[in-house]
Amino acid sequence: MLVYVDDIIVASSSQEIVDALLHDLDKEFAIKDLGELHYFLGIQVQRKRGELLMNQEWYAIDILKRFNMQLCKPMSTPLCSTEKLSVTSGRKLGTEDSNTSVTGALQYLTLIRPGISFLCQ
Repeated sequence: MLVYVDDIIVASSSQEIVDALLHDLDKEFAIKDLGELHYFLGIQVQRKRGELLMNQEWYAIDILKRFNMQLCKPMSTPLCSTEKLSVTSGRKLGTEDSNTSVTGALQYLTLIRPGISFLCQ
């Protein structure tokens, strides 16, 4: 059983155990069985040949669409590697330069899938 705030995922090799657990939970709490798991916390879940396949393709594509980045091209590094940052010179960043929404979405994606954080050559 996986619980996240008010969402619960119940998985078992025995359907009888799942049914018994859901029955017991229903006695104590108002629950609603949404059936087979398809999408949870940005992770798409598919059943194929007795296996569960999980991916975040939809989540990553949704991030690109939300921030109008569908046509962006990949780069070997996102920043100029010779740039020198200074506390005393340069233009201060304003609120228009900050986008905590895209930062949070990308942070969640890279925490769940650390492999996409590193450049592969």
